[in-house]
Amino acid sequence: MLQVIWKKIEKVDFNSSDVWARAFGVLLFVYFVVIVTTLSDYGITSDEHGHVAYGEAIVNWYVSGFQDQTIFESKNTWLYGGLFDFGVALVSRVSYWDLVRWCTRWIFGRTFLGVDAALLWSCV
Repeated sequence: MLQVIWKKIEKVDFNSSDVWARAFGVLLFVYFVVIVTTLSDYGITSDEHGHVAYGEAIVNWYVSGFQDQTIFESKNTWLYGGLFDFGVALVSRVSYWDLVRWCTRWIFGRTFLGVDAALLWSCV
């Protein structure tokens, strides 16, 4: 992924109006470097326990053929939407990092954000 970003940065002409696109590409590259170098320095936030439980409830709802109703017992997590929590729950079921569940969640979140930023850059 970093090579793709760097190749796109190299294609930008400094003498044209693409300076902002190149600056965004450099910022995106720095973002990925920061993610990799700070991976072990983060902890969990106060609401992650609820989101982990909500993600598991979503997966269980689908796996049970819509019979497991625990998904509807969450307090307010449904207000955020469940796509991210559902994705984390699926990835954590097969991930090596499930031994450190919060690491799976953190990596998934940063990857999700990085892909969003890369897609945004492709629109520039």
